Amino acid sequence: MRPEVQTFVADGPLPDWDASEEEIDRRVQQFNAILKPVTGEEAKALVACFGPDDCCGPRTGRQRVAPAALPPRRERRTDPLNLTA
Repeated sequence: MRPEVQTFVADGPLPDWDASEEEIDRRVQQFNAILKPVTGEEAKALVACFGPDDCCGPRTGRQRVAPAALPPRRERRTDPLNLTA
C-alpha cells in the first residue's frame, strides 16, 4: 500500500460537518494526494474511512475507489448483440 494511502487511512474516519475547517482541509489534501488508480487493497482501506453522513459520505470517494473495487472485465465479445451465445 502506498504511503499516501497509509497516511490517509491511519487518520481514521473522515470528519463530520462539525469538524474544524482546518481538519477538513487537511483530510482533503491527504485524499487529493492519492493518485488513481488505486489497488484493490487500497480501495478496501479507503472505503472504511467514508461514513454515512453528507459531509464526507460514500459518494465523496467513489470515483477514486470504485474502479479498483470492481472485478476485472471479461474480454469483450466480438458479437456485441450476443446473437451467437
